[in-house]
This record gives sequence, structure tokens and C-alpha cells, in this order.
Amino acid sequence: TASVALTADPGLGEEGAGVYGTTVTATDGEREVRTAGNLYMELRMSTVRVEHLDRAGEPTENWLTSAFNPITGEERFFEPDPDEGPHVGRLRLTEGNWTIDTRIGQAEENELTWMLRPWLEVGEKFEDIRLTHSSADARPVRMTLHDRRADHQGLTIGFELESEESEVQRSLALPGEISLRTAQIGSYPDQFEVIGGAMSTWETPDGTRRYHAATVDREGLPSGVTQHTTARDLARITTRVGMWAPGREVSLNASPREISLITYDNFYDSPAEVDVYIRPDDLGWDQWAIQWSSTSWDLESLHFATYPDLRPGSSRTDTFNVGVFGPAPENIGFVRAEGSIWGALWPLADGAGHPGGIYDATGETVLYRDGEEVSRVPDALGFVTLDVPAEAADYRLETSLSRAETPYGVVSSRVETAHTFHSAAPPEGEETQLPISAVRYQPDLALDSTAKAGKKIKVPLTVVGAAAGKNTQTLRIEVSLDGGNTWKTAKVTGKATDKKDNRSFTVHNPPAGGSVSLRAHLTDREGNTTEQTIIDAWRTR
Repeated sequence: TASVALTADPGLGEEGAGVYGTTVTATDGEREVRTAGNLYMELRMSTVRVEHLDRAGEPTENWLTSAFNPITGEERFFEPDPDEGPHVGRLRLTEGNWTIDTRIGQAEENELTWMLRPWLEVGEKFEDIRLTHSSADARPVRMTLHDRRADHQGLTIGFELESEESEVQRSLALPGEISLRTAQIGSYPDQFEVIGGAMSTWETPDGTRRYHAATVDREGLPSGVTQHTTARDLARITTRVGMWAPGREVSLNASPREISLITYDNFYDSPAEVDVYIRPDDLGWDQWAIQWSSTSWDLESLHFATYPDLRPGSSRTDTFNVGVFGPAPENIGFVRAEGSIWGALWPLADGAGHPGGIYDATGETVLYRDGEEVSRVPDALGFVTLDVPAEAADYRLETSLSRAETPYGVVSSRVETAHTFHSAAPPEGEETQLPISAVRYQPDLALDSTAKAGKKIKVPLTVVGAAAGKNTQTLRIEVSLDGGNTWKTAKVTGKATDKKDNRSFTVHNPPAGGSVSLRAHLTDREGNTTEQTIIDAWRTR
């Protein structure tokens, strides 16, 4: 038996980390014996320990601490240090810059502390690091409301980071009965754009009033916030939310545009009217209305509104999820770039023009150039990009959407458009809005998108896009009472200016259980055309 000593030399340093194989060969000149082995050499690391203390300065086991790299997104969690006790977390970290995120619970006081150390440098000397995170160093985040009848649904808080290499978002949602303390120890370097925010939501027991207030911190995680909202601080949005299929639920939520925060939704099992109060504080706000499936948590429709200019004491009314659902090119439309046409038509924006998502529908987008098909994209119901040559040509852009076969294709079961225009590539680096138009209809419908059977109703219309206002050259509206099998031209009355569209036509509704379909033929003053068909624009009751 022979033996030999092997020595592994870690002198290769960090770049040599990994798994290495080795072979020892013994020979007596006639025979050869080989013995294989392997070696794992890990990256050089520092041991980081975090001592956790409660608000009284005493050691606590109720903690959760992680380290995440704000560039790569890698996240690792600390574990209790068996050598020092359960109140100390230990983790080995490689060289780099890490954010240390700690949550400390104080169950007997229904309180949570969130502590953030944005920038911990683990240097090339790999020295051990010890930190102390104490709830006593954190400050409360308190958001209160004047209306004592409203229950505090909860508070959400978080921050967002953005750099050339990465984007990071961290947030936390707490029910109303839990109080919060926060602390940020240090800051991120200038290479990061940082914004933090906190939002509270309240609601009255009958669900007819909802309140939202928020605060934004341009340095990161909000801390030491004391905000009491009074009636004078609030703007009111009387929000009517519809439901165009029976047996569903609809939900409402709102959030500030400056930062994405988890929201507390309220659910309604029938069409509802809710007074939504928002504290503007010079922030832009979004409000979302969602219709949910009757058998699962699947979205059937989603529509949103943006309020950039809310003011305390102001009031307005907004209606969501009520027909006529149809195209809304004014929200994005289609754009010509050097080698492509891109955009979105929002084929099922609601009657108020709120854009929204499309779920469980089929359809396609087809583009013709000088009469020849150059692109066909199946299931392209939202945003689409179509490659085109730079040279000038005549185009026809067709879109189609059908949800007639879905369990909820009750209204606007099929939407089709065709747009013609002449286009060439714009100068290098520039983009041009294409002359896409649509006709929006605003009949007086109930919140279930129905109208009374047998009744004559006025249907106001608005042309949007390139043919809006005085840019309309020709407009013809057709009506079908049999699902699009036969059509009859409607008489359009009124005029349009660049400020207001006063055009309308009249429809004699069919018997209960029927539907009204609409087709528009539109030409703008430059000769660009639009054909738009909406099958089952509304139902009769």
C-alpha cells in the first residue's frame, strides 16, 4: 500500500472558485492505478451578523432578516446563530454591495418594525461585520382619518430603486389593526433613483364610502410619518361601477401614480355607486375597476382612470365597466417608426373611454401594404409591433376581437376595425402618430350595460383620433337589431367642433333580450378611412 499527500492551493483567488477534479496515478512500470477526487473551492466571503432588539432594547427572536443585492436581485436570508443565540442572525456574503432588510415583530403590542440598511459594503478584505437592528431606533408611521365610522382596512408601504442595471421594488401590506414603525439607516448612492411611499385605505361598513391617503418620500422608506386626513383635505370621485354579466363580482382600488403600492380592494356582488375620497397632496392617482369570474379568481375585464389634477374640495363622477365597449386609439393608437408600426387600439375601452385589459378573447391584427398582406399576428389584442419597409406605401390595418364564445361575451361580443392610410418612414430617430380614428358611443345605459326594450333612445357619439372634431370629412352610422345580419343607416344629426362633438342618432330598441349592433364608416379630411363594427353594443331588458 502506498499513499501520497495532496495540497490544494487557493492562490487562484475568487476567479478560481468552483469544483475541481483531480487524479492521482500510481505505476510500477507495468501496471497503472488511477484514483479520482474532487475539490470545491467557494467564493471568499464575510460573515455578517445582525443582533435584533425589541423596542425595550431587549433581545428578540421575532425577526426576519434578508440581504439582497440591488444590482443582481439576488436575495439570501439570515439564520439564527447557534453560537450567540436566536436573537442574532448570521449569513455569509460575497464581496459586493448589499441591502439588509429586517422585520421585527412585537406581538403583544400588535406592532411591526421594518428596518432598512440600504448600502452595506462587503469589502475585499472579507472582515466579519456585526450590525444591531433595534426597534427602539425606528419611528412610527401613523395615518389617521376624520371619519370615525370608517374602518381602517390597512396600510401599505414600500420603495422602488432604479439604476441603469436594474429595477427593484419592495413593499409590505399590513391590516388596519397592526401598527408600524420604520427606520432607514443610511441611503443609496446617487447611481440609484429612489422613491418610497405609504398609503392607507379606509371604508365605511356599508361600503358606500372609501378613503385613500398617501405620502411619498424621495429618499426611500418613509419613517416618522404623522398624517391626519380631514374632510377639507379630500377630493371626491362618485364612482359608478357596472357589471355586464350576471353572477359576477366587481372590485375597486386606487393608488398614487408615483409609486406602485399594494392596494386594498373592495368587492361588490352587484353594480354599485361608491363615493371615493382621495387626498391629492399634489400626487397623481389611478383608480381601477375589475370584473371577476363567477367561478374563479379570473379577471374578465379591467379598466382604469388617471387623475393627474385632483384638488382638495373638488368633486366629479366617473363610470367604469359600462358600455358601449369599443376602440379607444386616443390612449396610444399606432405609431410609425423607421422600420415598424407599433401601438395598441384598446378594442374594449368602456363607454367612458377608460382603457383596459382583454381576457379570454380571440382575435388578430393584419396589415396590408399596397394591397398585399405583409403581417398577420394572431391573438394580438393589445400592444403589437409590425415590421414594415421604409418606403412610402398605402396601408390597410385590420383588427378583430371576439369573445362571443366565452362565458361572458354578453356585450361587444365582436369588435372589428379597418383603417387605411398612406405612410413612409419618418426621419431617423423620429416617430410619427398614424391617422387612426374611432367612433365612441355614449347612450344612457344602466350599470349592467342594458337599455329599456322597445324604447327610442338617443345615442350621442364622439369621433376620436385623426378625424375628431372638424377633421371629419364623411361619417355614416349603421344599426343592426339582429346581431349584424342586416343593417340600416341611421340619421346622424348635430355638428362637431374642435372643442365638443354634438353629433348623435336615434335607435329604436328591440324587444327584451335583444341587442343593438353598430357600424361606422368614417373618413378624415386627408382621405384616411375607418370602418368599425361593434356587435351587441348593448342588450335590452
